[in-house]
Amino acid sequence: MKNEKFNFLSDKISVLTIALVFSIAIAGGAFLYNKTDSIYANLTDQDLTDTDNDGLTDYEEVYVYGTNPTDPDTDNDGLNDYEEVYTHGTNPTDFDTDSDGLNDYEEVYTYGTNPTDLDTDSDGLNDGEEILGMDVVFSNGDVVTYYSDPTLLDTDAGGIDDGDEIINKTNPQNFDDDYYIIVCSKKKCDRVVICLNERARVVKISNLQKFLDKGAVLGLCPDESEVS
Repeated sequence: MKNEKFNFLSDKISVLTIALVFSIAIAGGAFLYNKTDSIYANLTDQDLTDTDNDGLTDYEEVYVYGTNPTDPDTDNDGLNDYEEVYTHGTNPTDFDTDSDGLNDYEEVYTYGTNPTDLDTDSDGLNDGEEILGMDVVFSNGDVVTYYSDPTLLDTDAGGIDDGDEIINKTNPQNFDDDYYIIVCSKKKCDRVVICLNERARVVKISNLQKFLDKGAVLGLCPDESEVS
């Protein structure tokens, strides 16, 4: 009877010891990654820690980043998975991290934009719109496609941000349509020309701010030369 109790107690201690050792091993990283447990078990090279040679270990790809350990460029955007994670801070499983219409490779190496910020220059237009073009519809039905530099707040350096130019239907690449026109009399220059709702108007400088608050832009309307 004593032997049975002793054996039972001994077995219980053995089980607890094994469990403790297993827990310590996990905490220490001994059992972090077993390739036979991975969905890529039949694809990864059992003798390599980095099957696709992209700089990320197979464990990191499978369990940390959700990338394909057999493909150095999981999302096919032209940047390898390691570059995306450690160099550019982009998502290696999404070819367009910031969803602006440009893939991550284009932003980094072609346009010099930020692949993690859809509006690199903070002008109110996303990078894809500035590069691929924005259609502006005028009151007469004409449609004009405007482009701008996604790394510059004011592409033509005319004094009006690109986003405001699109709202006001002026060309963000045309320096001339940004400027206001001062109307002078013999005694003084106290009036300016504005464009509000596609109609050019002359207003007193003292009243200018209230018109700007309504969306007026300084200068003649791009499709109208008459001043009322």
